[in-house]
Amino acid sequence: MGVLPILPPPPLSMALGAALPSLTPENRLDMQIAAGFDPSVLPPLYFGEKPIFGMALNRSGLPPLNLGSMPMLLLAQTLSMLSDTFTLDDLPTLEMEMAEAAQSIESNVWPQLGRLTSFRMEPLLNFANIAQLTLDLQSMGIDPFAVDSFPSYPQASFPHFDFALTAPQVSMARIVAGIPNIMSLDKTLSLPPLSEPGSLELMYGYMSNLAAVTPPNLAIQFPELQKLALVIQSLDTIEEAFGPEAFGPWMLDRIETMLAVWNGFSMPLPPLEPLALNAKLDSLPPLEAIELGQEAAQEAAMAMVTLDSSFSPPELAITPFLNLTQALSGSFQKVLEIAPFDMCSHCPFA
Repeated sequence: MGVLPILPPPPLSMALGAALPSLTPENRLDMQIAAGFDPSVLPPLYFGEKPIFGMALNRSGLPPLNLGSMPMLLLAQTLSMLSDTFTLDDLPTLEMEMAEAAQSIESNVWPQLGRLTSFRMEPLLNFANIAQLTLDLQSMGIDPFAVDSFPSYPQASFPHFDFALTAPQVSMARIVAGIPNIMSLDKTLSLPPLSEPGSLELMYGYMSNLAAVTPPNLAIQFPELQKLALVIQSLDTIEEAFGPEAFGPWMLDRIETMLAVWNGFSMPLPPLEPLALNAKLDSLPPLEAIELGQEAAQEAAMAMVTLDSSFSPPELAITPFLNLTQALSGSFQKVLEIAPFDMCSHCPFA
């Protein structure tokens, strides 16, 4: 344990080959958003008294929709994500779930998996990056071990690598994609619909109670748990790409040969611009999420839902613990093959 092969970094040609299919005009997410995202069908969107980036237009004929504040949007996104794992609408149950998760991490998970943090991260992450590019190329029908030249893409397929969205448009797209989370806060917290009288006061009161909940004490430091999660995710990617013998001499020789072959390919275009554009595309919300956000905003405006712009959502002390525990849950369950935060599943008498 802790000994890793030192592989060369993945060639730029390998990264470019995996990125180019997303950069053709028919696949460019930024162009799809620019063409399909129409603020004129939205109600005028406000945070407090301020229109969002001056893009809220009145041509839709819908009444204004006040989203309260940017912190409100971010909190709604966080709660929506956490509600898949934790019981946010019942505080005693939530506290019990957190205590059980903390106890299981210390008693069950860390004794079995903590040794994985002895890995050196730099070579491991490099190996995982190679593995991910291998999987990406295979998903496109390219065997990265068998190619003898750079995958064929006519240069005419890439008219330019200019990002098609302005900074305000990117912000607007992310805000609209997050609107369904705000509009579903009542369901997340099991409260009356936001359109009903008094529901907003109930929601704000419940958030204040949620802010008073404290996370359990955890003997293991968060950075160590984050490192453990990253190691497990990396090992999982490596095994998916190269199989259970990924660290065996035969497979390592094969991987090094593959990297050397890709290093020898001549590329049809300089890689830096397309790779920079691909990184921007990866940070955008999916087009489907934006379309759902537009629909949710229209429905909310018709229901005359308006959040209190003067309400500043409280800081939740439990958020770091819940975020980390949720991020760890899937990885741990795959490795342990049992529910990692269910103490009963670890009992030898169960």
